[in-house]
This record gives sequence, structure tokens and C-alpha cells, in this order.
Amino acid sequence: MAVMKEADKNHLMSYFHQESPPKLRHFEHHKPNLPEKDKELLELWESMLTGRSAPVARWIKKEYKGLGLNHVFTPSGFHLSAVLLPFNYIFSNTKFHWLILMVFGFLAFSLKGQSALKRVVLIKLSQKKFGQGLGFFLALMADILMGSLNESPLSFCYSLLFLGVIYSGARFLFLWFFVGQCLIAFFSGDQISPLILILSPLLNLGFSLAMPILLLLAYPLWGWQLNLGLLVLSGLESSVHASALLTGHFPFIQIHLGTLCLFFLIYTKKRKALYILLFVLSNSLNPESSKIPAFGVKDFRPQGHIVKIINSVEYDTIYWSDGKCRRDLISGFWWEKCSPRKGSKGQFKKLSSL
Repeated sequence: MAVMKEADKNHLMSYFHQESPPKLRHFEHHKPNLPEKDKELLELWESMLTGRSAPVARWIKKEYKGLGLNHVFTPSGFHLSAVLLPFNYIFSNTKFHWLILMVFGFLAFSLKGQSALKRVVLIKLSQKKFGQGLGFFLALMADILMGSLNESPLSFCYSLLFLGVIYSGARFLFLWFFVGQCLIAFFSGDQISPLILILSPLLNLGFSLAMPILLLLAYPLWGWQLNLGLLVLSGLESSVHASALLTGHFPFIQIHLGTLCLFFLIYTKKRKALYILLFVLSNSLNPESSKIPAFGVKDFRPQGHIVKIINSVEYDTIYWSDGKCRRDLISGFWWEKCSPRKGSKGQFKKLSSL
């Protein structure tokens, strides 16, 4: 299965030409002199500024993904708002806002890659001229014509989903963001924790407050700037890690079509249809239970040596010198059904899950 997915990905890569994000040389200069923990934080810091997430530790990316914080690794509206925050506070005149946005737009389009950041700049400029709704639509059309969809299709879809929620004017945005995370989990086949309804907005607030500080400390990154920046990141990372541990102690939701229908019926207050759907889903919570094999009092267990193992997508076949076993993964357990080879004198005993 993994080989098939890799082949499909390589086949599709010819249609998507994503430019690699830049490296920060002055960050690379400090890495060899840091302990491993601080080195991971520095790589996280660089990723937050440039979108270069490849060096970030896998366990860190897994925690951020589980909490709906993937946007931290992609310079976009989150980062642009952090940069513009002090300027908007100093210059209250709308004409200066326009000029400042034009300057940052010019700087963003001079960078290599950074399609999400350029898209947000287009949206902001278009909304200044045409209003919030029409400006958002025209900016996305312009972004498609500029090739952003071809360069980074996932980034474009995320922007369409989450920025669309923001500019829709809907109430209770944190609920709609959760629905957006559920849609992503539905298409990616992941599970999602209900706790991100509470934890994700709080963590986003922390990153929003820290981002202007991290941007100012990143250049030219003298010793005191490095130490202060790592201290800020250490606090943020501790919060993320504690949140990830907390979500791990609560049940996750498996997002499928029935779950999405439940959310829709709850939102539209269709009580009768909701009760019917809950009754139907309650009878199919464990669809694999009927596939669990039944074993007799005495089942064959091979005692010889393994001759060969043949793996397939559906099951594994293990050939022993005195028999053969078929091994299936059902409901989180490995089950084996074995049969003796003709003429062999194998032992028969009770077989349980491995």
C-alpha cells in the first residue's frame, strides 16, 4: 500500500511545482553551538518565519497537527497580521494602512515561494478596494491565474476554507474552525479530539501575541536575542506539549460521512432526523465485529520453523515447516488461523489473539 501511495505521489508531482522556502543563514550559524533541545526550538522558530518545516522534529509536527496548528508552519495571514499589528497601532490613518500594506506586498512578492503569504496580501489589498466579500473572491481568482493553485493546491484549499470562514461574518468562529478541522480530518482519514475546541483558540492567541516578538528578535539574532527568543518558544512549546498530552487522555472522534451528517443536523436543529441517525450509527459502531474469526476448542499451532512470509494488502500468509497460517488485523488485534501440513504431527491447543 505504501509503495502504491508513493507511486501515485510521484506521478502527480509533475503537475505541482512548489518552490522550496528560503533558509536563514544566521539561524544555521547558531545551530552547532546549541544543545539538542534548543536546536529543535530554533528549527521551529525558523519554520515559523519561513515555512521550511522539513528540519522540524517529527514529534513536534505531529503534536501541532493534532491540535490544528499546522498554519504556524506556513507564513500567511497569521504572520502578516502579526507584522502589521504595531504599524496599525502607530498609524491610525487608513491612507497609511494602504501604503504599509503595499510595501509589505512588494516585499512578499519579491520572496521565493511563500504562496500563502502572497495570497493573503492580495486579499487584503483587494478588500481595501472592493469590500470584504467581493475582494476575497476577486483575490482568489487572481491568485489562481498567477499559478498558486498549481504551485501549492493544499495551501490554496486551506486558505479558501479558513479565510472563507473568517470573512463570512459567521458567529462563533471557533466552532466553524472546528468544523473545518473535521473536514480536513475526513479527507485525510485522521481522528480529531473535541478538546481542540477549547485548546486551539487559546494556543492560537499565544502564538499571535508571541509572533511580533519573535519577528523582532530574529534579526540580526545576537546572543541576547537568541536566548530571549528560545525562552519565548520554550513557553509556547511547553503549552503545546501539555495540550497534546491532555488530548491524548480523552477519546478521539473518527470523522466519516455519518459524523459530518451529525454536525449538520445539530446545527440545523433537525431533532427527528438526528435521533434516527444516532440510532442507525449506534448499530454500526463496530462494523468489523462480525469478521472476528471463531475458533474451536482445539486449534492447530505450528511448532516448526518459518519457511517464508507472503505479505498482501488484505492479510499475511506465513508458511511454516509443519503448517500454514493466515494472519489478519481485525479491530486492532492480530488473528491467526492455522492449518497443518499433510503428514505433519503438530500440536493442537487453544488459540488466542496475539
